[in-house]
Amino acid sequence: MFVSIHREIENLMKDFYTTVTDAMVGTNHVSSKVGTRCDIAIVRSSAGFEALEQTWNDLLAKSECSVFQTFEWLHTWWKYFGDGRQLHCILFKCGSKIVGIAPLFQEVVKIF
Repeated sequence: MFVSIHREIENLMKDFYTTVTDAMVGTNHVSSKVGTRCDIAIVRSSAGFEALEQTWNDLLAKSECSVFQTFEWLHTWWKYFGDGRQLHCILFKCGSKIVGIAPLFQEVVKIF
């Protein structure tokens, strides 16, 4: 499911990569633990999110997953619960191939 982010986005990438640059600005280059150069891109629009459907389903076909990780589930969730939140779908790319997708969002919350 979507995860509310502030600096959690950096923690996610630190777990996956050895070096991290500020992921909140466009596409960044990082080195993976196995030495392969990878790119990170962030999709922030609903149209961009919808364009990921085929790639998302192709990745899931190669993975063990639950219904809650499917494009259909997350797209529906975003459609009904995304208002007031900023989409941040992180794409992990090796070359031109997308090897991972992390569906996240940013939400401003006032405590008091």
